[in-house]
Amino acid sequence: MEIPEISEQQYNSLKIICIAGAYSQIVPDEERDDPKTFEGYTRGTEDTAQLVKLGFVEEITAQCSDVLDRVFLADGRRFRVYALTPLGRVMFNEADKRIVQ
Repeated sequence: MEIPEISEQQYNSLKIICIAGAYSQIVPDEERDDPKTFEGYTRGTEDTAQLVKLGFVEEITAQCSDVLDRVFLADGRRFRVYALTPLGRVMFNEADKRIVQ
């Protein structure tokens, strides 16, 4: 059985999410984004997909559809929204707490 790993970037993202509890992520748009930006957004979505697969975050886009629809009408940009799961909270919110004895 292979032990799953996360990258340093994924770990750092999770630490930030622990503070906010949720985050929005731009959906890459090949027609709108320049190649370098598109590649960065795509890499970010791949990282997030791995965190979802591992159960640390979950997609909650549908729960935010009213706000996201208004953003799309104003800006033409799509977003996905993710929240920390209980597993992610336990694994990463507690990671930096130190026990003093």
